[in-house]
Amino acid sequence: NDENTNTDPSASEGELLDMSKHVATSLTTKDKSLRVAIGLFVGFGSALTGSSGPVLLLPILLTLQWDVIIALGCAQVIQLPIATAATISYVVLRPGVVDFALGACIAAGLIPLIFFGAWGASKVKRETLRLVVLLVLVVATIVLVTQLALQEA
Repeated sequence: NDENTNTDPSASEGELLDMSKHVATSLTTKDKSLRVAIGLFVGFGSALTGSSGPVLLLPILLTLQWDVIIALGCAQVIQLPIATAATISYVVLRPGVVDFALGACIAAGLIPLIFFGAWGASKVKRETLRLVVLLVLVVATIVLVTQLALQEA
């Protein structure tokens, strides 16, 4: 069981911060190796799928029993470097593929709602939040698989 585990919904943000500091300083070589392997998988998979990381990282961290708030935070933090590196790679390797105007339109709506989502996540019990996150991931998977099946038919 990973040291990032905290299933107590009443844990304060200060307790989570203390826990994350402890984890960062007490990682074994095995823990570090696992995290590097996860990073390699998520980095490659994100560039391949255009998912920016969280859609791949979040299920992995939740499967490893990480606290949902820490998992969401880690998933959000990795988005920027992955999205930047993937965008640069696509611009260099496949010129004309990146639609910057579409990206700007989506970002205009996405950025303000990120703050609302983070605020909402901080107000919900951890078990409820974990269930909501898992439900959203399952529904997204069903929609994508259904679209793929319909395209193949």
